[in-house]
Amino acid sequence: MGRKRHKRKTHSLDHSPENSPHFEEVVNIHSIHHALTLASKGKYKRPDVMIVVKHDTHYIMKFLKELYDGTYRPMPYEHFTITKPKNRAVIAAPFPDRVIHQLIVEYIFKPYFVPLLSPHTFACLKGRGVHNAIKHFQKRVRSLVKDRDFGYIVKMDISKFFYSIDRDLLLKLVKETLKDERLIQIVDFTIHTDASGEYDMSKIPGMEHEDSSKKGIPIGNVTSQYLANIYMNVLDTYITNTVLPNAGMKSYDYVRYMDDFLIFVRTKEEARDALQKIQDFAWQSLELRLNTKSQIIKVYPDTAVLFCGYLISSKATYISGRNQRSLRPFFKIKSAEEFSERFPSWIGHAGHCCNWWEYSAKFLKRNPVFMEWMGEYGEQRTPALIRSMESSDFTVPPKNIKRRSKPNHKERRREARRLARQLAREEAEKKSPKPKPTAPKKPRKKKAKTPKQLSLL
Repeated sequence: MGRKRHKRKTHSLDHSPENSPHFEEVVNIHSIHHALTLASKGKYKRPDVMIVVKHDTHYIMKFLKELYDGTYRPMPYEHFTITKPKNRAVIAAPFPDRVIHQLIVEYIFKPYFVPLLSPHTFACLKGRGVHNAIKHFQKRVRSLVKDRDFGYIVKMDISKFFYSIDRDLLLKLVKETLKDERLIQIVDFTIHTDASGEYDMSKIPGMEHEDSSKKGIPIGNVTSQYLANIYMNVLDTYITNTVLPNAGMKSYDYVRYMDDFLIFVRTKEEARDALQKIQDFAWQSLELRLNTKSQIIKVYPDTAVLFCGYLISSKATYISGRNQRSLRPFFKIKSAEEFSERFPSWIGHAGHCCNWWEYSAKFLKRNPVFMEWMGEYGEQRTPALIRSMESSDFTVPPKNIKRRSKPNHKERRREARRLARQLAREEAEKKSPKPKPTAPKKPRKKKAKTPKQLSLL
């Protein structure tokens, strides 16, 4: 007899109280200790983390008592601005509050909210991520090109997404699944207030005239990623159940990575209609505005679309201009240790592109720190393909790496005209009746030439 198969434990997609977590299941010694371990992973050198980890028992009992008594209040948030890849105002919680955020993510959001999300959203979810989003998008483009069913891509983006989220509406969406009042209060602390009052969103550029008490969630919290997905799930449902069926498309013609999303349609009229419907629904239901960068793109065999930091076409994936410019700070690195902390992450991101070697080679040829880093750290931290570059001249790519040029507009139009002529020729052959086969003509026999006789005089 074979082994008995155990059914995988899943949560039904309903909002019944039986499917809602209970306070005792979420808040206990083991769950808080697990959340502390996850929140401190890779951050043990930071002073604030070292203090909490060193006195972990004290902090675990402190969290447990405050959560059970209802006296837990978050500490003041830290405000700072980052400039890369673009200017963003970040509001980050101190480390003790991050333990509570990790507790909410691991024991509330992941088991009870993630199964409710659309399968076509890929941001900040285990088993999905940016590379799966790119593969899904590229697979769909390739199928369109293969079937010669060239259509249009509607690429959209939410303007100031995290700063525009309506907190009251977000809490209402959370309450549809979460029924325990004490757990709702804990989640509400990550949405609405900190110890110093409301988030000061009026300092954000472009948000000066917005009501800071109702709009925006902090970018720095790990809970904000999941809350943003819960908020956008309303738009996901509308697009997959209403917009795409009306355009004659399927749910897999939709891809979303956080606030960047796109759909596939057949005609330009359908693309404009879908864009208008989504724009109206996003504002009326979620109070979100589409960015002016939203555009309609015609699909060609060599069409390249900028999505998730990559330039993607049906044939290959290229490094975007922003990622190319991200190599510039590496020229200032003077120690192999700092190089080992930063450069492999760039290779891990750029290694999914077909032209990553070209830009890596230019950099490695000019930076003397690379050789030192390769000798000390590279043997353990880089793939075999990078290790083989130590003995090369850094100008010729390996044989198993194909270098492709960027899509050319003239070549793209020429290829489109060639495919259109071929398609018209095939359709004409289908419509015209096939000629009856005729017997091949027999070749004529050539008469042998007789040599001329010379007359004798």
